[in-house]
Amino acid sequence: MDYLKRNAIVFAATLTILWNVPLAAAESEAPDVRIRIHDYARIADDVLAQAQERVTDIYKTIGVQLRWQITLCPPDPSAPAAATLTDASDFVLILLSPHMSRRLKVAPDVLGMAVVPPQGGGRIAYVLFDRITRVARAARSDVTDVLGRVIAHEIGHLMLPDGSHSGNGLMRAEWNIKELQRPRHSAFEFTVPQGETIRRRLRGSARASSGNDEVQTARSK
Repeated sequence: MDYLKRNAIVFAATLTILWNVPLAAAESEAPDVRIRIHDYARIADDVLAQAQERVTDIYKTIGVQLRWQITLCPPDPSAPAAATLTDASDFVLILLSPHMSRRLKVAPDVLGMAVVPPQGGGRIAYVLFDRITRVARAARSDVTDVLGRVIAHEIGHLMLPDGSHSGNGLMRAEWNIKELQRPRHSAFEFTVPQGETIRRRLRGSARASSGNDEVQTARSK
């Protein structure tokens, strides 16, 4: 469970002063990523759609294009969802129900988690929607904004090295009410180095997948 804790986003009541970091411009050939959603929380369609738009906008600023796919939730949420992923740019986002959140027995201020092994290359992220709802209410913020930011943060962990929390920007480990009350703010964006790392990792994965396809094709002749 240590790797889960290191990559968990928490809500903090303390005020943190942050310096803004300029972001890299989106590039013309944006790496393509697919996010498969398992929605055990049964989030309203319009809320989920708006949150997806928030996440898509965040990733566009670093030149990454997201594609979304709502998939049928397995009867057993502990089933190895990553085993169904065939492409290195495919990831699973599991939106937990309140009952599932309680079963995790994580700290009460944790809003989401990403499963990232020590060598990096995680494939599954979790979001605790009931907690996000409470935090959005406390901050008097739109739940779609908070949900989108948490999703973007956890997906970011899957594309960055293990232990990728940073001192500023979207990948900070702790957030606070004053920050969440701002609908559009650079405190919830990737830093330039993070954007470069994500694009480099995705392009490397795409080249590896292309190479594997060529080998398989040659062997099948």
